[in-house]
Amino acid sequence: MDDYLARLHISQITPEETVEIRHKVLWPSHNKSSVILEEDALGHHFGAYIDGKLISVASVFICKAQSSARLRKFATLPSYQGNGVGSALIHSVLGFLKAKQVAHFWCDARLSACSFYEKLDMKPRGKPFKKKDVDYIVMERILG
Repeated sequence: MDDYLARLHISQITPEETVEIRHKVLWPSHNKSSVILEEDALGHHFGAYIDGKLISVASVFICKAQSSARLRKFATLPSYQGNGVGSALIHSVLGFLKAKQVAHFWCDARLSACSFYEKLDMKPRGKPFKKKDVDYIVMERILG
């Protein structure tokens, strides 16, 4: 796996570059337009590449007060899941947010992904809820 992650390159990307992976991974049975956010132009978007191929995307939105940031539309192609790619991408996002002095990081996490977020030191907050018949819970982390 070390060699695999050694080939990983993470950079900021455009909102448009996130759409294909968002759609394939998160909502493949819905229209592609369902993964485009109205506020995409206001976000910071990151992509993870292996050998030049985009394999994982994450979008983060910082609130105006700069004290909180929300992760949205985080997705890794299935054939690359479980190899540390997503964790590396989120760690890169966290570094970006810390440099901007953001204190609080959160997301609406699918219940099926809670263990992933817990490995990133995120904790659940509140009660589970549904979006499009999928169970979610808020996961958060203080960045301090």
